[in-house]
Amino acid sequence: MTDDRERKAAEAKFKKSERATEGAKAMSEYNAERQAERAKTVRLKALREAKEAAESGPRRSGAPSKSPGLTLSPDDPLAKPHKKAPGGKK
Repeated sequence: MTDDRERKAAEAKFKKSERATEGAKAMSEYNAERQAERAKTVRLKALREAKEAAESGPRRSGAPSKSPGLTLSPDDPLAKPHKKAPGGKK
């Protein structure tokens, strides 16, 4: 019976070391894949930015201009506030 216990203990120890080895290998593969994905993303971003810069041409350095908008003279009926009729009715 002690031989059986020793064999089971040795098998358990071996399985544990195998799991640890497999886990380290899997983590290494995972990190390599993540690094490759990051490098690919950086490369594609640089290509996209270069393409956008080529398509847009030279950029203006100034702030975007604001449209002048609509200005009403004080005499314009639209510039005056609405007045309610007596009693709250229009």
